[in-house]
This record gives sequence, C-alpha cells and structure tokens, in this order.
Amino acid sequence: MGASGGGKTTFTTTESATAVVDLPANAVSASTTVQISALTKGSITQSRPLPSGKSIVGGYAYNFTATSGGKSVTTFLKNLTLTFTYTDSQIAGLNEDTLKVYYWDGTQWPSLVSTVDKASNKVTATTNHFTYFVIMGESETPTKLADPADYGLKEGDLIRAQGDFDIFIINQYGYKRLFLNPTIFTM
Repeated sequence: MGASGGGKTTFTTTESATAVVDLPANAVSASTTVQISALTKGSITQSRPLPSGKSIVGGYAYNFTATSGGKSVTTFLKNLTLTFTYTDSQIAGLNEDTLKVYYWDGTQWPSLVSTVDKASNKVTATTNHFTYFVIMGESETPTKLADPADYGLKEGDLIRAQGDFDIFIINQYGYKRLFLNPTIFTM
C-alpha cells in the first residue's frame, strides 16, 4: 500500500467470515505491505486467556501484520478501520448486541469501541496499531427461572401435582425436593 493512497486488505476464512483492514491515505510514511492471517481460536487462547464471560465468535483469531522496508510496522499515523463479518451459526448462543472487537495487548484482551451491524453481520472498529484481533461476545441471558413467590409459595411449602403420588418441599432457593418415601413425610 502506498503512503499517500492508503489501501485495503481482506482475508476470508474457511467459515466464510472475513477480516478487512482499510488504511486511509497517509496512515503510513512509506510503501507498506499489510497481511492478515488466521489462527485457530484454540491455539490463540492457550497462551492468551479470554476475559471471563466472553467467547470468541467463530473458530479464528486474526493476526494483522505490516512491513515496510523489511521492518515490522505496528503503529500507524492515522486510525485504520477494521471490519469483521460473521455468520449466524457463529454467534449461536451469543447475544449479538454484546459483540465487540478485542485486541491482544501483551497481557489481556481490551475491547475497542465497536459498531455492530446486525443486518449485514458486521462488527467495525478503528485502531492505530496491529496485533491479534478477535470478535467476542457474551452468552445469551438465560431465561429467568420461576420464583416460588410468583406462585404464592415459600420455603417449607409442600406441593404435589394433581393425581400424582410424589410430594415435594420448596427450599429457600426455590428448588423442590422429592420425598422418596412417604414415611419420611410423617416423621
């Protein structure tokens, strides 16, 4: 990519997801070669643990690299735009609203301010440096369990389904326990 003209590089995974970097004009001071490669998420997370409660979207992390005159370029004069696409199957079980671009800073995975375009399955962020990048999201919020108080029940209440022999007792956490032997009930 030329210094004054900027440029764009795209990488497509075997999962049909893409990683794109768009360098604006004058983001580099000399002609620069930009590459994106993919690493399996298992190989990246072995030595770079994920933040608690986060999951990588899809099966890959992306390594963005640049060289100019045989030397590595890791920072740029202007912000670059990173765009990642994903498939619906890659985010199954994840809350799409929580998707963000994360980068490896040498010790952890901070997030970048990210924009999610649900209609086109894209996450976009800007950065001024290269490293490993991933899309991460949080699990779907589990469905709220029924609260015994919603049904007028409290700890110690006994319940039984109509026509059923089994008797249950409600505990303080809202779980029911089955009396396996009816003689225990009379003790």
